[in-house]
Formats: sequence, C-alpha cells, structure tokens
Amino acid sequence: MKEEKGTLASLKNKEELLNDQTQIEKIEKLLDKKWRRKKMMLRKYMSIIGIGAAKIDLVLPQNTYRLGECIQGYFLIKGGVIEQKLKRIECDLVMVDQTTGIEKVMDTINILTSKFIHSEETNQLSFKYRLPSDLPLSTKEISYHFKTRLFFNEGVDSRDQDVIEIIE
Repeated sequence: MKEEKGTLASLKNKEELLNDQTQIEKIEKLLDKKWRRKKMMLRKYMSIIGIGAAKIDLVLPQNTYRLGECIQGYFLIKGGVIEQKLKRIECDLVMVDQTTGIEKVMDTINILTSKFIHSEETNQLSFKYRLPSDLPLSTKEISYHFKTRLFFNEGVDSRDQDVIEIIE
C-alpha cells in the first residue's frame, strides 16, 4: 500500500511539474509578445528621433559637369530599423560663395511620394537634371553641391550632400 501511495505521489508530482512547465511556457510566450511590442515601439521612437531611420544618398557617375549638361544618377534609399512612410524628396542645387560663405539655392527638384520603405529595404529612384547654361563656373571662390533631403510622415529628415564642379 505504501508503494502505491509513493507511486501515486510521484505521478502527481510529475503531473504538477508538467503543468508548471506548461504554465512557464505560456508565461514566456506572453512575455515574448509584450517584449516584441515594446521593442517595436522603441525602434519606432528611435527612428523618429533619427536613430535607425531610413537614409538617402544621391549617387552620381562623376563630379564634374559642363554648363547645360544633363546629369543622370539615382537616389539610393535605404530602409532603417522600422517601416517608414516617405513624404517627399527635395534636392537643391546650391552655389556657395567661398569668400563670403553665402549659400544660394539655384534650383530645387521636388519629388512627392507616399511610398513606404520597409525595414532594411533598399530602393533606387532615378535622378535627371539639366544644369542651367547661365551659371557662373566653379572657381576657388564659387563652388556647387546638391543638397538632398528625404522627408518622412514622422521622424527626423535624412540629408545628403554631393559636391560637383561646373566647367565650360
């Protein structure tokens, strides 16, 4: 009889252990879900302040161009840690007077969009721009660059700058 009680007690202990293990697994799954949600919220807030946000880069085949020449390249957009909704891309041709430090926007290209860039995704968007034929040439005193900005519905804008030289 004692043996039966001992076996019965050990069976109950095993059943309780199994039940405890099941409960532990349920709790772990619940905590994992909550942690994933918190991790996603943390990533979202980090991208809003610019950490891990999508980035833009204007890729040009060269850095020297002639007056009136058509410049062809592309915008390379790299997704950050979370999906973000793009709002627009602005690209300014900026002339800088090196003697005074004054920057003057010579022309602006705006591309409106409502696309999403997924986490870690990479997209290319064509860039085509004809330089005006009446710009002052690049010298020691005059320089040029494209200033590119990527705007999101939420978050800090991404910026890029590409120096070019304008020759005759």
